[in-house]
Amino acid sequence: MKFSRGSSASFIRWCNDEEIGWVNEQYDRINFKPSSLDTDRIAVATCNGERVGIGRLCHIKASIFELGGMYVQQSFRGFGISRCCRHKISAHIAIHLI
Repeated sequence: MKFSRGSSASFIRWCNDEEIGWVNEQYDRINFKPSSLDTDRIAVATCNGERVGIGRLCHIKASIFELGGMYVQQSFRGFGISRCCRHKISAHIAIHLI
């Protein structure tokens, strides 16, 4: 999924094993609970290869999930990044959880 920021190459993709540390550094910075790839589905927004935002779907218990953990770096706010993260996560819910 792409979001618009001028002519920049901007994408939303799923977090991989190598970047969970970076994700949790962002969450720690804003006092959110850490994520785990074992229980959470994490969307990462990138712009020209730089990670600029995140959002997640947390598995709480049984069939209960929470959408949240949205964070976008200050200089990248206002471009619809959180909305695009929500759309990617919502599509995942529609395909895999409903």
